[in-house]
Amino acid sequence: MKRETNTNLAVDYKEKDSVKALGARWRPEEKVWYVPAGLDLEPFSRWLPDTLATNLDAEETKSSTLPPPGNKGVPFSRKRRKLYNPKDPEPFAVSRSKIDLFVECPRCFYLDRRLGIGRPSGPPFLLNSAVDQLFKNEFDTYRERKEPHPIMSGIGRNLLPAQHEELDRWRQNFKGVRIHHQATNFTLFGAIDDIWEDQDTREYLVVDYKSTSKKDEVTSENVWPGYWRQIEFYQYLVRGLGHDVASLGCLVSANGDKKRSSFDETLHFDVRLITRDCNDGWVDSAVVGAHAILQRETPPPQNETCDYCAYRSVSIP
Repeated sequence: MKRETNTNLAVDYKEKDSVKALGARWRPEEKVWYVPAGLDLEPFSRWLPDTLATNLDAEETKSSTLPPPGNKGVPFSRKRRKLYNPKDPEPFAVSRSKIDLFVECPRCFYLDRRLGIGRPSGPPFLLNSAVDQLFKNEFDTYRERKEPHPIMSGIGRNLLPAQHEELDRWRQNFKGVRIHHQATNFTLFGAIDDIWEDQDTREYLVVDYKSTSKKDEVTSENVWPGYWRQIEFYQYLVRGLGHDVASLGCLVSANGDKKRSSFDETLHFDVRLITRDCNDGWVDSAVVGAHAILQRETPPPQNETCDYCAYRSVSIP
């Protein structure tokens, strides 16, 4: 059983070596393992999302609504997956990263979610993923002991890693924190890194782990703005479940030190807690805007600030 496009998997961290040995690859921007196109899916059946595992054969036989192969309007490969259909009454799942894609470029979002023409993915950031997982392991140790991590003291709050029965699920790709957006019939979801709880106010604080290596000290002002949008979207999701969520967003940032004289099999990091008051007020309007775009029968105009749109405009004769 093979597919013409990459197939995402739902893999727990402890099983990553198993899928890697079978030939799966890691896509860091979405934090997901996938089966490369053309590779047999049968050995990966236990990690396939439920809907794909049960409907894969039927999916492959469905007729595509995309233009036929060779059509000059489709420069990239088509992805066989559930695409948005305005007439479908079932809730449509939209991830945090796809809403961020809409904010960045409505046309690219439309091509991806309506036509299955995604942007080409970049190389995997495996070291960043390793740091991310090690942070989770470290904070989970403090969670088990019900003790604050030393880095929490910099906020001036009485914090502990949150104890919540759904935390493991909230961290899993394809599952994550999920809410139903009534106005659009979207199921919004995203996999968080961590949640801390203020023991005095009982508020949750959304936390994300980030790693980089830059010359300057990492601050709330020079990190990529998309990191704060990411936290705000997660705050929106957790609030949507009925929890009290503090506006303070937290980034645990690891900045790699490149000034050392040698590697010596060890990477050294400057680890800091970076915070900023966040506002998720943009999320609802972005979701409604994304829904409106998907009602169109044709893609929206090219975005002049989008490099991918510019590439398409000059590469298609």
